[in-house]
Amino acid sequence: MKSPRETSAQITKVIEAWEDLAPDKSFGAMTLEQFKARVKPSLDTRDTLMAVKNARIDAQTDRSMSDADSLLAVQQVVSGIKADPTEGENSALYEACGYIPKYKRKSGLSRKAKTAGSQVQTS
Repeated sequence: MKSPRETSAQITKVIEAWEDLAPDKSFGAMTLEQFKARVKPSLDTRDTLMAVKNARIDAQTDRSMSDADSLLAVQQVVSGIKADPTEGENSALYEACGYIPKYKRKSGLSRKAKTAGSQVQTS
């Protein structure tokens, strides 16, 4: 069984060859126009799939552009929450928006535990 791409290429090749070399002849009990009518659903479905693919790509591009603007709006709101005197970085609203309140953040300071081999012995 051929892949969809190979099938499409073969249909197109047969139509083009038939049109160029023997447009008035019948083959397989079909005229060229009858053959085109018979394979039309196959070709139309491919056209539909290509339109859907292109629409999907277009929608993904629109989504990316909209997301960039949406994230800017989110950042403006969060900055407003942080700057608000009744809310701020330690508020429940700030935390509910998915951010870590300032009082819950780690300081970043870490002290390495001493290992037994790194202690200095004095005699």
